[in-house]
Amino acid sequence: MGEISGSVASLAILTKDFSLETGTGNTGVRQSLVAEINILASRLARLKNLEARHDIAGVLVDYRNTMLGPDGVVEALSALQTRQAGQEQLYGEAEAVLNNIGAWTRSSTQRAAMEFRQSAAETSRIVERIRFVDVAFNMCMLLISLALLWFMIEVRMISRIHRLTRHIQRMSRGHLEDPIDTAGSDEIAEIAKAVEKSRLTAAALQRSNEELERFAYVAAHDLRAPLCAISNLIEWTEEDFADEMPADAQKNIGLIRNRTDRLSGHLSALLDYARAGQIDGEHGAFSLTKFAEELRLYFNSNSAFEIRVEQDCGPFGAYLTPLKTILINLVSNANKHHDRSSGTIRMSSELYPNYVEITVADDGPGIPKQYQDQIFVLFQTLKSRDEVEGSGLGLALVQKLARSLGGSVSVVSNPDVARGTVFTVRVPLNTPSAKTPNDIQGLAA
Repeated sequence: MGEISGSVASLAILTKDFSLETGTGNTGVRQSLVAEINILASRLARLKNLEARHDIAGVLVDYRNTMLGPDGVVEALSALQTRQAGQEQLYGEAEAVLNNIGAWTRSSTQRAAMEFRQSAAETSRIVERIRFVDVAFNMCMLLISLALLWFMIEVRMISRIHRLTRHIQRMSRGHLEDPIDTAGSDEIAEIAKAVEKSRLTAAALQRSNEELERFAYVAAHDLRAPLCAISNLIEWTEEDFADEMPADAQKNIGLIRNRTDRLSGHLSALLDYARAGQIDGEHGAFSLTKFAEELRLYFNSNSAFEIRVEQDCGPFGAYLTPLKTILINLVSNANKHHDRSSGTIRMSSELYPNYVEITVADDGPGIPKQYQDQIFVLFQTLKSRDEVEGSGLGLALVQKLARSLGGSVSVVSNPDVARGTVFTVRVPLNTPSAKTPNDIQGLAA
């Protein structure tokens, strides 16, 4: 029984050594198992207990069939090992196929990525070209639209503005006879209507001024003859009846002569004012220094007043007669309205690119600010004519002549701060033209 137990233990060990691993190890175990079964069978044959031998022989047969039979463990393991080897081969082949597929996929992906990048670059270039064409097309359409809009503006607005501008320029030069087209209902038409209304008003005002100047000229001219006759009658009466007239009569005759002389001066000044800006004058080079010498000779009866030239810009082109008349009247006005027996009149000139400024300043009492606009009004004087003899036309004539030259005259004086008055005459640097300001001989009014 001890030998049988050892054989059974060997069979258990051999059975335990069976493995599903692939290889030749199971073949050796199979041979050892067959050998141990044969040994166990031979030992079993020597067993004397028949019943035990029969039972063990049945178990041994079942064990052999189970282990070594057609469907036994050994065959099943062999089949399983065969299938495992086949699966491993399939796994290897599948792995190789997968590796090939992976390599092909990577290669295809790289090629696809490269082709995609190339396609994207080409698409980008195409899009850029399309965008450039689109931008160029839009620019062309915009230029065409702007050209059409400009054409419409040119036709509808600018041409009308040009015509209106030409009319206004002609009006500024004194041509008021041409009517202005006021057709339309937009803002330009409203402006044209306003300009046309201004043209009609200016034309009416021009006709009124011309009629008024003609009336003043004719009236002043025609009144001089009877005034001269009255002066002669007074003179003859004094010569014939000087010894027979009482003192009161002689005084009255003197007052009449004074009033007739004043009226004669008024008429002469009125004639000068009416002719201002209408008579052709001489154009030439004007020098303030040389003209100051003429003024000193003109006012030589009053040597107490000094005429001083503080600054002379040099000779410049000007209409001589009206400019001299302006300066003579300003100097005469300063001399006439001075409150002292002596004084100084300072003159200066300064040249600018388009105009020249001439100032005439005195050291007299000055002109209060509330009267500085009044002094340029016709027949306006700040003092009674019994105190200061004058027509009240001198400064009005100065302003009219300055405006006829395209310039201006202004006054600066503040008696509350300092004595004196400064008149500034600004005239443009004109060139000779066919129609020039009047030719006045420079008599102060």
